[in-house]
Amino acid sequence: MKTVKTLISLCIAAGLCYSCSSDDDGGGETLSTQELLTMGTWYQESRTPGSYSACEKKSAVSFTPNGTATLAFHEDNNGSCEAQPTISANYTITGDDLTITAAGQTLKVTLKSVTKELLTLLDENGATLIFDKTSG
Repeated sequence: MKTVKTLISLCIAAGLCYSCSSDDDGGGETLSTQELLTMGTWYQESRTPGSYSACEKKSAVSFTPNGTATLAFHEDNNGSCEAQPTISANYTITGDDLTITAAGQTLKVTLKSVTKELLTLLDENGATLIFDKTSG
């Protein structure tokens, strides 16, 4: 169940980002939190306090506009990086709260910020979780 909770944490982290404007292209286009969240796959990058191993940084979450998410975890197993079974989840965004439900467990995180390239979440234990678009 540690894998499920870690994966749910990943998803929540990705979904808790607060609406941000995205002016990267200079067009002044403002995207909603959900639009930013659903723009591709988010990979675990860093955790404070703590850290992710190179293997764990391959773990990812992908959100869809219809409120579903796919969680893909990787775990170190005796020196071998192993992909775990993919988990399907449901998520909701309420204000800056992201709630992810998968495998009978619910995880709530706070969305600190989200851009096209970076997702920052605060988990229920006070840890800051950072996701980006780069595997590993």
